[in-house]
Amino acid sequence: MGQFMDKVLITGPLIGNSVSRLVDHFRVEYSKDEVMNQAAFSNAVTDAWGIVTMTSLSVDRHIIDSSPQLKVISNLGVGCDNIDVSYAQSKGITVTNTPDVLSESTAEMGMGLLLCHVPPNY
Repeated sequence: MGQFMDKVLITGPLIGNSVSRLVDHFRVEYSKDEVMNQAAFSNAVTDAWGIVTMTSLSVDRHIIDSSPQLKVISNLGVGCDNIDVSYAQSKGITVTNTPDVLSESTAEMGMGLLLCHVPPNY
């Protein structure tokens, strides 16, 4: 783990083998049990090359400026409202998110709600 120079900060729990795949290529700092609070995030991000963050944490100019090596911000959520995207991009930082992560489950919920209202003798 210590052989890689670039640090990736993961600000909250992830499922599956995502973390182990990152550990193969980066020095990973990982908040396994709960999402970091904003103060802990501000302290941990200063030497990060990449951030995997949740929508509950703000990635503003202060965070971006305090992370001179930052190259990638990956947001685990549909939007990027918590990230100053234009400022990050002006600094050459790539910003990503998961735009379709909720599409299927939203459709399934909609169908389920519709089926709940079908008369029993239909």
